Amino acid sequence: MELPRRFGYQIKLLSTAFEQASNRSCELSGLTGTQTFLVNYVVIHRDQPIYAKTLEREFHLKHPTVCGMLQRLEAKGFITLATDTADRRCRRIVPTQKAIDTHMQAIRRLNQVEQQLIRGFSDAEAAQFYQFLSRAAANVGIAYADKAPDRQEELL
Repeated sequence: MELPRRFGYQIKLLSTAFEQASNRSCELSGLTGTQTFLVNYVVIHRDQPIYAKTLEREFHLKHPTVCGMLQRLEAKGFITLATDTADRRCRRIVPTQKAIDTHMQAIRRLNQVEQQLIRGFSDAEAAQFYQFLSRAAANVGIAYADKAPDRQEELL
């Protein structure tokens, strides 16, 4: 199949635009878009033990990237790193009250960015777009198929 356009370029433009919009919407809280996703995940799953490895796996990030983000989030007062009582070599990620307070505001702002992304799409088109994006990600090695749709949305 001959492609009239380069998909990678459009995906990169979309990724950059989404990241910039996410960062703008989150800057009031002092977080980047990616930091907001991590804080939201930690708040949502605060009843479970969360480690750097958990975030690496969930967000498909490298260990040094996660470590740097955790250091910045701790310095900003959004998380604490506590020694795990079961394994003293591990440090659990625990959200602070500041993270919990910021969580709902961040969700509202990120939802606005998501709505902006699909503005003008019908519900069917938005669902199809989501399926196409998921399949494309799986085609290049990032599989979200093991997560149920409702589980994927809680990462926001």
